Amino acid sequence: MKAIMMTAIGNPDVLELHDIDEPEISTTTQIKVRLKAAGVNPVDTKIRRNGLLYDNPLPAVLGCDGAGEIIETGSAVSHFKPGDKVWFCHGAWS
Repeated sequence: MKAIMMTAIGNPDVLELHDIDEPEISTTTQIKVRLKAAGVNPVDTKIRRNGLLYDNPLPAVLGCDGAGEIIETGSAVSHFKPGDKVWFCHGAWS
C-alpha cells in the first residue's frame, strides 16, 4: 500500500511517498480500517516539525484523523464488526 512517510524531523520536504506492507492486527483489541479519507491536523504538523511522541524509529506514518470501513477486528473486539463505517481521531501515538 502507499503511504506518506515522515523520514526526518523538519519541514514538509521530509515527507515522502513510499510503498509499505499492509498493517496487521497485533493485539486482540485492535481494529483494521480500510481508509476512505484521511486528514492532516495540527498534531501531525507539530510531530513533523518537533519529533515523535513515542520511541518508534523513523520513518513513520503520520495521521491521526480518518474515516473508512472496518475490515478486520481482534478477537476481544465486541462493539465493532467488519463492514461498520467509522471515523476516528487516533491521538498521535502508535
